[in-house]
Amino acid sequence: MTQRETILVPVDFSEPSRIAARRALALAADRDAGVHLVHASTMVPLGFELEVSQSLSVELARAAKVRLDGFVEELDVGSTPLATSFQEDDPAHAIHDAAGSADVSMIVMGSNGRRGFDRWMLGSVASQAVLGAPKPVLIVRGEVEDASKAFQSIVFATDFTERSARVESLVAAWASGLGAQVEVVHVIRDGSSGLIETLVGAGDFEDERLEAAASRLAEVVHRLSEEGVHAKSKVLSGQPADEILRHAASTNADLVALATRGYTGLRRFLLGSVAQRVLSEASCSVLIDGEAAQRAEA
Repeated sequence: MTQRETILVPVDFSEPSRIAARRALALAADRDAGVHLVHASTMVPLGFELEVSQSLSVELARAAKVRLDGFVEELDVGSTPLATSFQEDDPAHAIHDAAGSADVSMIVMGSNGRRGFDRWMLGSVASQAVLGAPKPVLIVRGEVEDASKAFQSIVFATDFTERSARVESLVAAWASGLGAQVEVVHVIRDGSSGLIETLVGAGDFEDERLEAAASRLAEVVHRLSEEGVHAKSKVLSGQPADEILRHAASTNADLVALATRGYTGLRRFLLGSVAQRVLSEASCSVLIDGEAAQRAEA
């Protein structure tokens, strides 16, 4: 018997985590999946004797259970299988530990407002959870009343690498299941290409880059079409993060999907990579390949 897919939702009882939980329930209903809400916190050592510390731990768990029960009561769970758990642990570690379960297919997290991710980037729970996640991570944005609406418009930004190929597979599964339209984009970065451009001529080289990008995008669109996805493509020119953000906003995309920068890793991610910029500034939800992020951190 096939194990039921589970969507993991870290919960801190805030409005963003409530929106994330509603989004996860909607996705679970579409995918015949279950949802697991996890709350984690670490009790600060206060120098108490062991028996007192153990008593406080029990009280912490009891209080968390009460809050989780109240949180669930405010959700429209319907017939979706729902589990809750509390971990007395570092939140990011607890998220990774729970996401390592074979049945967990993705992590769905809330964002503290449009610019909230900026405040999380320096060692916070969310940044640690995204960078070390063993599964794909969906950062949810939007209003609570929109959280149950299916994604209808997806912008998939690809650089044609193996990491992007993994995201492509995610996009194909999501779009075919949701009936969403996908626009595959590739950004040709502005700036001189050095010796090659000098030898062949700037205009000729630019034309070749455009033709090559368009050809590879056509291959991606063909693969998606074979999966039953309605897809189209567009070549953009400029700085990748700027162009992805601008295009997603101008097309009113519901979701942007992209990969991290791979071997450039954690340092690149924290110092202004495309993934960080999109996660920080996109007004819509963002999906990234968690496995790629984990390899980057390693």
